[in-house]
Amino acid sequence: MKHNKLIVPGIALVLLLNSVGLCAEKKTQNKNPPAYLQNPMVNPTDNPELPNVLIIGDSISIGYTIPVRKMLKGKADVFRPGVNCEHSAFGVENISKWVAGRKWDVIHFNFGIWDTHYMHKGKMVLNSETNKYKIKNLYFRHTTKQYIKNLKKIIAVLKKTNAKLIFATTTPYKYYDEATKQLLINNNKMAVKLMKKEGIEIDDLYNLVLPTAMKWHISDGCHYTPCGYEQLGKQVTAIIKQNYDTKRNNPTNN
Repeated sequence: MKHNKLIVPGIALVLLLNSVGLCAEKKTQNKNPPAYLQNPMVNPTDNPELPNVLIIGDSISIGYTIPVRKMLKGKADVFRPGVNCEHSAFGVENISKWVAGRKWDVIHFNFGIWDTHYMHKGKMVLNSETNKYKIKNLYFRHTTKQYIKNLKKIIAVLKKTNAKLIFATTTPYKYYDEATKQLLINNNKMAVKLMKKEGIEIDDLYNLVLPTAMKWHISDGCHYTPCGYEQLGKQVTAIIKQNYDTKRNNPTNN
């Protein structure tokens, strides 16, 4: 599928205003919502009568955590690690800690954007900094082979939780160059293949975003307007709800 060009800086403000107008979040009647509905890094108090949901991912997932919590309020407790979960190797290092201490009904996870970052001598190169380097001196944080190897290690830990597992494909962003774009596309393709082999549900956020990236992205071409995060949150919520319902109806499944 041909990828749309993402945000042009000169029209970023216009797009932001238009997108907010399209699906502005409804104002809550509660003037003092609980902390977990204001700060994604603050987790709710565990209600033993509700399913436990864990969201694992980078800043994109941080952005849709609160919309998901609001949509599932009173239906499920939605938790996340108190950090940006970054790239797949960071996930391998921390996944056991992130899933510890609670019985999970559903785990929704993603690693991807950070895996496609350009690096120089062990340090990440920002999109705006690539003109400072010769391309031959840059390398990707992880190759597709390394990425899939890391995902396999993460999956091995996640399966031990006996939770319903959902993998979110990595969302498109304003790539460094064509090589970065192709890396992300290939990573998603190989990750989906792996998830199908492992019997893991797929939440295709990549193709949700792709047709409307210019409307939903803010000027950095990676993160989202409130409208964009709301739309991501709606799809994440729907697939989570479907899977914790399935988990309760089929407790021996997965």
